[in-house]
Amino acid sequence: MTSIPASALGQAIIGRRTVRQFDGRPVPIERILMMMEQAAWAPFHSAEEPWRFLLFTDDAKELLLRAFFSTKTPEFIDKYGANLHRMFVTDTPIHLMVVIPRGQSEMHWMEAHGAASAFIQNFQLLAWEQGIGVVWKTSAFLYEPDFCRRIGVQDDEYIVGYLQAGYYEAKAVPKAKARTAIKDRLTHHYTAERLDS
Repeated sequence: MTSIPASALGQAIIGRRTVRQFDGRPVPIERILMMMEQAAWAPFHSAEEPWRFLLFTDDAKELLLRAFFSTKTPEFIDKYGANLHRMFVTDTPIHLMVVIPRGQSEMHWMEAHGAASAFIQNFQLLAWEQGIGVVWKTSAFLYEPDFCRRIGVQDDEYIVGYLQAGYYEAKAVPKAKARTAIKDRLTHHYTAERLDS
């Protein structure tokens, strides 16, 4: 680890945690839109921003839950349905899908995916600053065709991330996971010698 003190931004990056449990308090939609506007200053390679968003709040959370249940067996729903309803509808006020086009080439897709991922990290940091927790999900059900159709994702689109967000209690914040020192993952080239010689 470096001994250089972290800036305010550095402290925010280091201090942010993924929060998976929310306390049900409503988050003003104006606050979410403000954070999205700011997060959209993430870098992107294309001529225009490659992302679009699907936001589920209030009664629309029921629609999202039904779409999720469409990917599960009746036995799964019988066993977990009540708890999932509480998690999706009662406890979690904000559900945000970050969507990109599949792209004309693998390179276009990779560039769009990288840009959308930068948007998501920006959003997570801005939310943390506001006392709002976020979990970024990439679960298998997000790529089920029936689920995508039900929530309005087009055939030529791809979900980069499903973000759940909301206010939380202190006990919901996990402890930090250790990070490997960068020097242990770094190959530093500093001479003009050929690497393949």
